Amino acid sequence: MSDTAPAHIRHGSNSGQGLTRREGLLKVTGAARYAADNHPPGMLHAVAAVS
Repeated sequence: MSDTAPAHIRHGSNSGQGLTRREGLLKVTGAARYAADNHPPGMLHAVAAVS
């Protein structure tokens, strides 16, 4: 077993560099759609009441 990483995987090669986030702009501008934003017609809501 070799102790060196393959050329395409160099330990620490991404350190100090920014990551490109494809959905980042949509999230910070409020344009992103989330599962909780989906309200189809006729959707029912329920609450569990415990005593």
